[in-house]
Formats: sequence, C-alpha cells, structure tokens
Amino acid sequence: MNKSTHFTGQPTFAQLVKLLPKSLVIDCIQKSGSDFYYKRFNTWHHLVTMLFSCYGHCHSLREVVTGMRALEGRLQSCDIKFFPARSTFSEANAKRDSVVFERIYFALKSYWDGYYPDSRPKNSLYVIDST
Repeated sequence: MNKSTHFTGQPTFAQLVKLLPKSLVIDCIQKSGSDFYYKRFNTWHHLVTMLFSCYGHCHSLREVVTGMRALEGRLQSCDIKFFPARSTFSEANAKRDSVVFERIYFALKSYWDGYYPDSRPKNSLYVIDST
C-alpha cells in the first residue's frame, strides 16, 4: 500500500477554476478597468478568492484567508500568485466596483448557455425567496 503523503492530484476547487475561460474573464476586467489602481491583488485574484469563500462555505474573512493559505501549495494551479491578507481582501471588497463581477457573471452565463442549450430558456430567471 502506498503511504505517500504528497498531494498527487488537483483539488476540486482548482479543477472548477480551470473551467473558467480566463480570456473571457480578462476581457471583462479590461473593459471595466477594475485593475487600474491595484498592483498585486487584481480582479482575477479577487474573483478566485470570492469563489473560494463560496465553495468553502466560509463565514468570515479570517476563514477565507486562513483556508487559502492552508491550501497555498495546492491552489498554485489556479494561477494565483498572491494570497491576500484580511485587510487587503476587506479593502478590495469595499472599494472594487461590483459591476466587473456582474459583467463576468453574464459573460460566463452566455458562454456556458451555448454548451447546455436544453437546460433553461435563455431569458427566464426564477428567484425564490426562502423567507
């Protein structure tokens, strides 16, 4: 039996991030100009960090940052060069315009709708409030 403790495959999160067409995301980022004042924690890093917080069911900034740093070696395949501190992540959440994420969402939605044409009609969106 192999008792190697080395990580041999990619985590599920890294595989999901690789499904994002990065050229499409970068095009949305450039159109919105959201990376103009940011040097290290750019919009791609912000997007991956936000996706990590959703995927990991994180409830606080501390959980997000600690979880990403704990998986630092395994998340290198997500094209992440900088893991944010809590203050950096908090400042980006407060100052970066949400329009860029809206553009990314709709661009990805239209991209993936072409692959799954029978899943839902294009112009219908149902929002259900659980309260």
